[in-house]
Amino acid sequence: MNLFILSQYKLIQELYKDDTFLDTLINVDDFFDILNLYVYPNWLDCEVVEVKFLKYFTSIKLKSPYNKMPHPRGAVLLTKYDCQVKYKETHEYVVKEVNNINDTYVDEKSGERKPKVEKKKVWIVDILIPNKHIINDEIYDLDGAQEKIHDEQEIEEDMENAITNNSEGEMNA
Repeated sequence: MNLFILSQYKLIQELYKDDTFLDTLINVDDFFDILNLYVYPNWLDCEVVEVKFLKYFTSIKLKSPYNKMPHPRGAVLLTKYDCQVKYKETHEYVVKEVNNINDTYVDEKSGERKPKVEKKKVWIVDILIPNKHIINDEIYDLDGAQEKIHDEQEIEEDMENAITNNSEGEMNA
């Protein structure tokens, strides 16, 4: 059996066992979203393969197809927030789609025809995130961050209007 499929199966089992597991994954997604990590190419195409909770960190492994490597600038962005990011090139075994008889083989033990398995290259991105960024909802509250951005935009617009009105007054004088 494919190790990635097995690890994804275990991940899904963990999601059903513990509600805090899912909450933490949602917080990780919010953390990535607030940092605008998904703006960088291919970060949105990654699949969560493994999650481990440590005392002060959360380790997340993401899998991406080889031709869709997550852009390294996203990793640089994460390192600015005390995250450790490592890329690893590896492979996985995937059942080949059966289009004709050449895509199958005869199993020696059972005598049945089974689909062939092919080896595909993938990228594994191992991210170690400090829990202070994803456990504490006050630090990275998505709604609060959006309100703060909106308030900052209003202040900038007010300053631009004041400068524009002031410079027009000087021209008329």
